[in-house]
Amino acid sequence: MPNVDVSLYLVTDSSVLPEGKTLAQSVREAIQGGATIVQLREKKLIAKDFLARAREIHAVCKEFNVPFIINDRIDIALACGAEGVHIGQEDIPLADARKLLGPGKIIGITTKTVEQALQAVEGGADYIAPGVVFPTTTKDNAIYLGPSGVGQVVAAVRAVNTKIPIVTIGGINADNVAGMLQDVERESGGFRLSGVAVVSAIMKHSNTEEVTASLKGKLDGLLNTHTAKDELIERVVAALERVRIKKPFVHSITNAIVQEMTANIILHIGGSPIMAHSVEEVHEVGQHIDALILNMGTLDTFRIASFHKAATKANERNTPIVLDPIGCGFTTFRRNAVAELLAAHKIAIIKGNAGEIGYLYGTLEASSRGADSVGELNDPATVARQVAKQYGTVVCITGVKDYISDGETVLCCENGNSHLGLLTGTGCSATALIGCFAGAAEGDYLIAAASGVVAMGIAAEMAVDLKNASGDNVVLGPASFRTALFDSIYRLDSAIIRDRARLYVKSLTA
Repeated sequence: MPNVDVSLYLVTDSSVLPEGKTLAQSVREAIQGGATIVQLREKKLIAKDFLARAREIHAVCKEFNVPFIINDRIDIALACGAEGVHIGQEDIPLADARKLLGPGKIIGITTKTVEQALQAVEGGADYIAPGVVFPTTTKDNAIYLGPSGVGQVVAAVRAVNTKIPIVTIGGINADNVAGMLQDVERESGGFRLSGVAVVSAIMKHSNTEEVTASLKGKLDGLLNTHTAKDELIERVVAALERVRIKKPFVHSITNAIVQEMTANIILHIGGSPIMAHSVEEVHEVGQHIDALILNMGTLDTFRIASFHKAATKANERNTPIVLDPIGCGFTTFRRNAVAELLAAHKIAIIKGNAGEIGYLYGTLEASSRGADSVGELNDPATVARQVAKQYGTVVCITGVKDYISDGETVLCCENGNSHLGLLTGTGCSATALIGCFAGAAEGDYLIAAASGVVAMGIAAEMAVDLKNASGDNVVLGPASFRTALFDSIYRLDSAIIRDRARLYVKSLTA
């Protein structure tokens, strides 16, 4: 997806130019005043004249390295070499426009409803333009959304995509722009627009550069190219960087099935694993570690004794404990074990599937069948928050979507794919990642838990995207997925997290 600065988006209209001023002159001065992108809109010109004008204005934009966009006409955009097109809901469909233009061109799309906006995001638009925001003479038969309607679109889009630029248009001028931006931010729940698109507010003035600069100045501090969700993802990026620098020493008392896999996962993300289980040594091991993982998979009385002894030492040293209560509601033995652990020790993070956390919550909506979860939670966000409150910890419920809560904030991670369910140990591996992040968390266990599931989910996506030299998929089934997953964990870096992470704050009604 091309990077697009839509902060001050100029849409041309030759019909409102002051006497004696050419379109090329106005565009040049607008760019000099701060316009960041230019769209040529000529509804009445025949194709030959439209193309000639497009080439003229494109030359001006190229001089200043400003993207040049053609309204509606993909043929004109291709002929003049424009950087992209802007299409409406009645124009050629987005998917077809992409086929014609290719992946390197900018495609923006006007949206009039939340549904249209979400479809545009899903379809791969490079920016969206909800509107119109105010009545305007430049758009016939327009639907006026007002700041409230635009804010609703912004909120819905930011729930699924933290990066796509969002710009609005319609009746915006120097007098109303600041108030409009503040209203949209309030109506969207705190999210800001990425930019504003204007027509006559610039084009009708003879002193174009001065007017544009003044308008640009009114945008300072009111636009957001770095949303609250971007800040959340930056905390995950910082968490990964801390792991890579600190190389946390992680003590994993885990189940016999996944020891090798989880040890490698810890190593590949940047930590240092120790898989000591004996009750005779866990206390001594605990004097040196940065995090402790207690995994209830292959549970027996000896392992439970080791859990308690290791946890006692961890609490003495304020070392974070990550508990994976596998199958905790399945048998009386496991129910008693998890109750005793939670009663006796301070647990930093509890990570489990819907059945396991559902048992701790006291619901029968989901249950455990061995290590597997059966059924679904109707409101996993609320369950995560309430269990976190109950035990004074961070809770992470894994599934198609992962929900993480510290008892107040609830985060939702949408990274991952179905391959994770085909391989034994991926849930335990997510726990291992969480343990690594907890060992370098500096007390921020909400982000540690979120970082673990984000890392696992992104790595799973990367694994299935891998191609060999012939362009064929590397992953053919569970076994090849396992190897590709390891490699992808190792390859994770800040840029990949920023590009792929789908993590956001989940809004709750109560």
